[in-house]
Amino acid sequence: MPPFQLALFFPGTYTATQNVWHMTFLTNSITFNQGAWIAASLRVATNGTLVFGINKNTVQFATLTWANAQTVPTFSVIAATTFLANDVLDINRVSGTDTAAARLAITLLGVRA
Repeated sequence: MPPFQLALFFPGTYTATQNVWHMTFLTNSITFNQGAWIAASLRVATNGTLVFGINKNTVQFATLTWANAQTVPTFSVIAATTFLANDVLDINRVSGTDTAAARLAITLLGVRA
């Protein structure tokens, strides 16, 4: 099956527990595998730690974690996750001490089922 690619950009800085993306799937079945390809970067480096969670229907299945003074995170997929019609994908700031990080770009690559 052809891949599914979602490229996102979030300008500005991010407050504690801020939801930066909310999307409802229509009809396609999309799977993000445990070895999924996800790229992310910040244009303005962190001045502390920063963690974003990627969620399906409010259940976190992946994390992006930045250490102090970084622009590229460590990425972890907790479990392979399939989205069906009416499932919701959210990206949220989960935790961290950062107050400077800005201009987040994320690309998610999944597989159409």
